[in-house]
Amino acid sequence: MTAIDVAHHLRIPEVIVPVYPGMTSALGLLTTDLKYDLVKTELLISTDRPAARLCKDMKALEAAAREQLLKDGLPETRIRFSRSLDLRYLGQGYELRIPIADDSLDDDSCERVWAEFHNRHRAEYDHCFPKNPIEVVSLRVTGLGLMPRLPDKFEQAPAVKLEDAWLKTGETHFRVKGTLQKLRTEFFDRMRIPPGATIPGPAVLFQKDSTTVLPPMWNARADDSGSLVISQSSKIENPSGINS
Repeated sequence: MTAIDVAHHLRIPEVIVPVYPGMTSALGLLTTDLKYDLVKTELLISTDRPAARLCKDMKALEAAAREQLLKDGLPETRIRFSRSLDLRYLGQGYELRIPIADDSLDDDSCERVWAEFHNRHRAEYDHCFPKNPIEVVSLRVTGLGLMPRLPDKFEQAPAVKLEDAWLKTGETHFRVKGTLQKLRTEFFDRMRIPPGATIPGPAVLFQKDSTTVLPPMWNARADDSGSLVISQSSKIENPSGINS
């Protein structure tokens, strides 16, 4: 209801109103992937060949994350894992987080992780020490439960013509050039506005979850996705072809 006024005061030339603006946060919560981060302190040294211990602990963390995601109702096919190690040169006081690319750890995959640590250390600090032992500080496993995604387009029943989305004509007070004025205003069913249609302000667009107020000197255009693209106009006008 106030988006256009805020944009005007902040000198923002365009506002996009999604299909269901009153439910955007709720839809985001419903479609955001579930994630569990599990961490285990290790304090192992690369020269001690820690692959077997790390692999065992990694599988235990994965099992714990999988159990929780299954309790949340995620099927096995929607469960993913990412793994990483917090590494530092022995004696350092800070770590770099290095991803584990393999599903399991053995001596060869550990060597690839050590090599990546040396490369990352060089990139971050402009030097590295390939002959120095590396300390594994922590093992991290993230369990990810993939949630269904929103469709590219929402199901709507738009009208063929803009006139079919029109509800009535009324009067609404708007502030124009610092003066509060009572202006003729067109009212529309927002969910019936056809793609490509343009509505000049002043107008009010109603829908179940929100109301979009279109002040004078602003135009709203419905794009193919159903969103409203609202931009500034140069004059006050009413939609053509709409009868009072």
